[in-house]
Amino acid sequence: MVTYWSQSKTGVAVKDSAGGDLDLATRYLDSKNVLMYEELKSGIIQAPVLRFLDTVGDGSGTKDAAVDHSGAAEEYMLVPEADEAMRLYSLRVYIRDATTFNSNGYGAISSSPLTNGVQVLVKDGTGTLLDLLHEEPVKCNAHWLRVGDADPGEAFGAGSTILTVTVPLARSGVPIRVNGFDSEYLAVVLNDDFSALTEHYFWVEGFIE
Repeated sequence: MVTYWSQSKTGVAVKDSAGGDLDLATRYLDSKNVLMYEELKSGIIQAPVLRFLDTVGDGSGTKDAAVDHSGAAEEYMLVPEADEAMRLYSLRVYIRDATTFNSNGYGAISSSPLTNGVQVLVKDGTGTLLDLLHEEPVKCNAHWLRVGDADPGEAFGAGSTILTVTVPLARSGVPIRVNGFDSEYLAVVLNDDFSALTEHYFWVEGFIE
Protein backbone atom coordinates (compact mmCIF):
# COMPACT_ATOMS: atom_id res chain seq x y z
CA MET A 1 0.00 0.00 0.00
CA VAL A 2 1.24 3.45 -0.89
CA THR A 3 0.84 6.21 1.67
CA TYR A 4 1.40 9.90 1.24
CA TRP A 5 0.93 13.21 3.01
CA SER A 6 -1.99 15.42 2.09
CA GLN A 7 -1.24 19.03 3.09
CA SER A 8 -4.02 21.58 3.40
CA LYS A 9 -4.51 24.81 5.26
CA THR A 10 -6.16 22.84 8.07
CA GLY A 11 -3.26 20.46 8.60
CA VAL A 12 -1.78 17.21 7.32
CA ALA A 13 -3.59 13.91 6.69
CA VAL A 14 -2.25 10.47 5.80
CA LYS A 15 -3.97 8.97 2.76
CA ASP A 16 -3.71 5.82 0.66
CA SER A 17 -2.96 5.69 -3.07
CA ALA A 18 -6.64 6.15 -3.89
CA GLY A 19 -6.87 9.28 -1.81
CA GLY A 20 -8.84 7.77 1.05
CA ASP A 21 -8.06 8.34 4.72
CA LEU A 22 -6.24 5.39 6.26
CA ASP A 23 -7.74 3.68 9.29
CA LEU A 24 -5.99 3.92 12.64
CA ALA A 25 -4.07 0.61 12.49
CA THR A 26 -2.96 1.10 8.89
CA ARG A 27 -1.81 4.65 9.62
CA TYR A 28 0.40 3.37 12.39
CA LEU A 29 1.81 0.37 10.54
CA ASP A 30 2.60 2.36 7.39
CA SER A 31 3.72 5.57 9.09
CA LYS A 32 5.60 4.61 12.27
CA ASN A 33 7.72 7.76 12.13
CA VAL A 34 4.67 9.98 11.79
CA LEU A 35 2.24 8.86 14.47
CA MET A 36 3.00 8.60 18.15
CA TYR A 37 2.27 5.35 19.93
CA GLU A 38 0.29 7.18 22.58
CA GLU A 39 -2.06 8.49 19.91
CA LEU A 40 -2.64 4.96 18.67
CA LYS A 41 -3.22 3.64 22.18
CA SER A 42 -5.71 6.37 23.04
CA GLY A 43 -7.47 6.19 19.70
CA ILE A 44 -6.94 9.90 19.09
CA ILE A 45 -5.21 11.26 16.01
CA GLN A 46 -4.71 15.01 16.08
CA ALA A 47 -3.84 16.86 12.88
CA PRO A 48 -0.82 19.11 13.51
CA VAL A 49 -0.82 22.85 13.03
CA LEU A 50 2.57 23.89 11.60
CA ARG A 51 2.20 27.23 9.89
CA PHE A 52 3.63 30.67 9.32
CA LEU A 53 1.26 33.47 10.24
CA ASP A 54 0.19 35.48 7.21
CA THR A 55 -1.89 38.51 6.31
CA VAL A 56 -4.92 36.40 5.31
CA GLY A 57 -4.73 33.77 8.04
CA ASP A 58 -5.18 30.66 5.93
CA GLY A 59 -1.62 30.36 4.61
CA SER A 60 -2.29 32.21 1.35
CA GLY A 61 -1.24 35.71 2.42
CA THR A 62 2.09 37.49 2.88
CA LYS A 63 4.25 35.73 5.47
CA ASP A 64 7.39 37.88 5.61
CA ALA A 65 6.65 40.82 7.92
CA ALA A 66 9.78 42.82 6.98
CA VAL A 67 7.46 45.54 5.68
CA ASP A 68 6.68 49.16 6.55
CA HIS A 69 3.55 48.97 8.73
CA SER A 70 3.97 52.44 10.23
CA GLY A 71 1.10 53.92 8.21
CA ALA A 72 -1.52 51.45 9.43
CA ALA A 73 -1.54 48.41 11.70
CA GLU A 74 -1.30 45.02 9.95
CA GLU A 75 -2.27 41.65 11.39
CA TYR A 76 -0.36 38.42 10.68
CA MET A 77 -2.87 35.75 11.54
CA LEU A 78 -3.77 32.11 12.06
CA VAL A 79 -7.48 31.72 11.37
CA PRO A 80 -9.14 28.34 12.02
CA GLU A 81 -11.84 27.04 9.72
CA ALA A 82 -15.35 27.90 10.90
CA ASP A 83 -15.98 24.31 12.01
CA GLU A 84 -12.73 23.65 13.90
CA ALA A 85 -10.77 24.69 16.99
CA MET A 86 -6.99 24.76 17.38
CA ARG A 87 -4.77 24.26 20.43
CA LEU A 88 -1.52 26.19 20.11
CA TYR A 89 1.67 25.28 21.97
CA SER A 90 4.16 27.88 20.80
CA LEU A 91 4.87 30.91 18.66
CA ARG A 92 8.36 31.15 17.15
CA VAL A 93 9.67 34.57 16.13
CA TYR A 94 12.41 34.79 13.49
CA ILE A 95 14.28 38.07 12.88
CA ARG A 96 17.11 38.30 10.36
CA ASP A 97 19.16 41.41 9.64
CA ALA A 98 22.41 42.37 7.98
CA THR A 99 24.41 43.49 11.04
CA THR A 100 24.68 42.76 14.75
CA PHE A 101 21.75 43.55 17.02
CA ASN A 102 21.50 46.09 19.82
CA SER A 103 19.45 44.94 22.82
CA ASN A 104 17.55 48.24 22.78
CA GLY A 105 16.70 48.10 19.08
CA TYR A 106 14.56 45.73 17.04
CA GLY A 107 16.73 43.53 14.83
CA ALA A 108 19.33 45.98 13.61
CA ILE A 109 16.80 48.66 12.61
CA SER A 110 18.23 51.15 15.10
CA SER A 111 19.51 51.43 18.65
CA SER A 112 16.14 52.75 19.81
CA PRO A 113 12.93 50.84 20.62
CA LEU A 114 9.98 50.72 18.25
CA THR A 115 7.24 53.31 18.68
CA ASN A 116 4.29 50.94 18.98
CA GLY A 117 5.82 47.48 19.26
CA VAL A 118 4.63 43.96 18.48
CA GLN A 119 1.37 42.70 19.97
CA VAL A 120 0.30 39.04 20.22
CA LEU A 121 -3.46 38.67 20.62
CA VAL A 122 -6.35 36.26 20.44
CA LYS A 123 -9.20 38.11 18.73
CA ASP A 124 -12.66 37.65 17.29
CA GLY A 125 -14.98 39.87 15.28
CA THR A 126 -15.65 42.10 18.26
CA GLY A 127 -12.05 42.81 19.30
CA THR A 128 -9.34 41.44 21.60
CA LEU A 129 -10.19 38.44 23.77
CA LEU A 130 -6.73 37.78 25.21
CA ASP A 131 -3.50 39.79 25.17
CA LEU A 132 -0.70 37.22 25.37
CA LEU A 133 1.86 39.93 26.26
CA HIS A 134 -0.28 41.41 29.06
CA GLU A 135 -0.51 44.83 27.37
CA GLU A 136 3.28 45.16 27.15
CA PRO A 137 4.16 45.17 23.41
CA VAL A 138 7.62 44.01 22.36
CA LYS A 139 9.50 47.14 21.29
CA CYS A 140 13.09 45.87 21.22
CA ASN A 141 15.11 42.67 20.99
CA ALA A 142 15.50 42.42 24.77
CA HIS A 143 11.74 42.54 25.28
CA TRP A 144 11.29 39.16 23.59
CA LEU A 145 13.20 37.59 26.49
CA ARG A 146 10.50 38.77 28.88
CA VAL A 147 8.02 36.31 27.38
CA GLY A 148 10.04 33.69 25.51
CA ASP A 149 13.15 31.57 25.28
CA ALA A 150 15.58 33.30 22.94
CA ASP A 151 18.70 32.44 21.05
CA PRO A 152 20.77 35.60 21.65
CA GLY A 153 21.72 35.77 17.99
CA GLU A 154 23.38 33.57 15.42
CA ALA A 155 26.12 35.36 13.48
CA PHE A 156 27.44 33.63 10.37
CA GLY A 157 30.71 35.43 9.83
CA ALA A 158 30.16 37.37 6.64
CA GLY A 159 26.42 36.67 6.63
CA SER A 160 23.42 37.92 8.54
CA THR A 161 22.59 37.92 12.23
CA ILE A 162 19.51 35.93 13.25
CA LEU A 163 17.45 36.14 16.43
CA THR A 164 14.93 33.39 17.14
CA VAL A 165 12.54 33.42 20.08
CA THR A 166 10.09 30.71 21.12
CA VAL A 167 7.12 32.09 23.02
CA PRO A 168 5.40 29.23 24.91
CA LEU A 169 1.62 29.30 24.69
CA ALA A 170 1.08 26.44 27.15
CA ARG A 171 3.04 27.44 30.27
CA SER A 172 -0.07 26.84 32.37
CA GLY A 173 -0.13 23.25 31.11
CA VAL A 174 -3.01 23.93 28.72
CA PRO A 175 -2.36 25.14 25.15
CA ILE A 176 -4.08 28.33 24.05
CA ARG A 177 -7.41 27.50 22.36
CA VAL A 178 -8.51 29.39 19.25
CA ASN A 179 -12.08 28.53 18.34
CA GLY A 180 -13.21 28.91 14.74
CA PHE A 181 -16.83 28.28 15.77
CA ASP A 182 -16.73 31.69 17.46
CA SER A 183 -14.63 33.40 14.74
CA GLU A 184 -11.56 33.50 16.98
CA TYR A 185 -8.05 33.81 15.57
CA LEU A 186 -4.44 34.40 16.62
CA ALA A 187 -2.95 37.72 15.52
CA VAL A 188 0.47 39.35 15.66
CA VAL A 189 -0.18 43.06 15.21
CA LEU A 190 2.50 45.31 13.72
CA ASN A 191 2.34 49.11 13.46
CA ASP A 192 5.98 50.18 12.89
CA ASP A 193 8.43 50.27 9.99
CA PHE A 194 10.10 46.83 9.72
CA SER A 195 11.26 47.26 6.11
CA ALA A 196 14.95 47.56 7.09
CA LEU A 197 14.92 43.94 8.32
CA THR A 198 16.08 41.21 5.94
CA GLU A 199 13.37 38.77 7.08
CA HIS A 200 10.69 38.71 9.78
CA TYR A 201 8.50 35.62 10.29
CA PHE A 202 6.14 34.15 12.89
CA TRP A 203 5.74 30.34 13.09
CA VAL A 204 3.06 28.64 15.17
CA GLU A 205 2.78 25.02 16.33
CA GLY A 206 -0.16 23.13 17.77
CA PHE A 207 -2.94 20.77 16.72
CA ILE A 208 -6.54 20.73 15.55
CA GLU A 209 -8.99 19.37 18.11
